[in-house]
Order: sequence, then structure tokens, then C-alpha cells
Amino acid sequence: MRKLIITLCLAVLIVSTAPFSMVNAAASGAPAQQGQTDQYLWVPGVMFKPRSSLMAYNLESRTFLVSSTRGSTEDHAFTIPVYLPSGTRLLGATFYYFDASARNSRLTLTKVNGAGGQEIFFDVSSSGSAGDGSREITIGAETIGILIDNSNGAYTLNWYPYDDTPDTKLRAVRLRYRLPSALPTADYLFVPGTAANV
Repeated sequence: MRKLIITLCLAVLIVSTAPFSMVNAAASGAPAQQGQTDQYLWVPGVMFKPRSSLMAYNLESRTFLVSSTRGSTEDHAFTIPVYLPSGTRLLGATFYYFDASARNSRLTLTKVNGAGGQEIFFDVSSSGSAGDGSREITIGAETIGILIDNSNGAYTLNWYPYDDTPDTKLRAVRLRYRLPSALPTADYLFVPGTAANV
């Protein structure tokens, strides 16, 4: 199972860094110019990995991540790196979840530097206990967002379930971004040393 998850994570890394895999949001058949149209990166819940050995989990229907461990520390989380080219403007996200629990789960996007410091770009919770739901997130100013800079840190999505039953599930996260008008000729791939420090 661990080898399968590692293989899937590597597949996401390859797909998410390849320019041809990015989905164009323009409805017309005409080619869009980079930097002018929204692009989307889908991250399914099953691709997240436990931040520490404290976290056990189940994959439900091969599409949902369900935690079977509950805790309230920063180590009680599931995480995945986000790789976008430097110069990309990250504009927003959508958090898709199932929540039938009194405890709300939480999703964050952080940037971690080599010294262990982190910057949080958003921190949102699932809402209510009616089951399927989603939260739209705006990152920074609507048209500006945040500028991706891979030279001094790694970006990660982190999900904190705060429940250990199938009443709380991570379905997916969709990131909305705009590529720079010209992709960098060279870029960095900054990888945190351990998942526990993410």
C-alpha cells in the first residue's frame, strides 16, 4: 500500500509540473495566451499523505480520504506538496469535503522555508454537518493573488480532519492560478526535509 501511495504521489508531481497537463478555463476553442486565463490544478484527497506516523487512514471508494486517527496537534494532518512554476499567480482554491460530524475539518495552504519557518496563505474549515460541501477561497486580492517563488520555499496543502470516523472525508482541492506570460527558463524544486516540519 505504501508503494502505491508513493507511486501516486510521484505521478501527481510529474503531472502537476508538466505544462501540457494544465487545464485551460477558456470555453472557446481558440488558444489562450499564458497569464490571461485561469488554469486549474485538481488534487484528489487520496493523494494526501500522513504528516507523521501518528495518522492512520482509509481510502473510501478510491476517491475519499478518511482519517482513522484523531488529534489536535500540527502533526495530526495529511499533506501534499504543490508544484507550480515560479511567477505563477495563485488566485484561489475550492475545498471539497464530506462533513457529517460535529467537528469541522480544516484545510491550509502554507509555504515552508529551509529554516523551518512557515507562511500561511489560507486557513479554512469545513462547514456544518449536512454531508457534502465545498468552500470557495480567495487568496490575496482577487486579481493579484500570491506570486509563486520556488527559490526560497515549498508550498503544501494540509488537511486536519479532527475526527476519526467516516463522518469526515476529504474529497479534493482545486487550485485556481494564472501562469506567467513567459515560463521561467530555470526553476527550483524546493522539497522540505521531513513531512513533520511541513
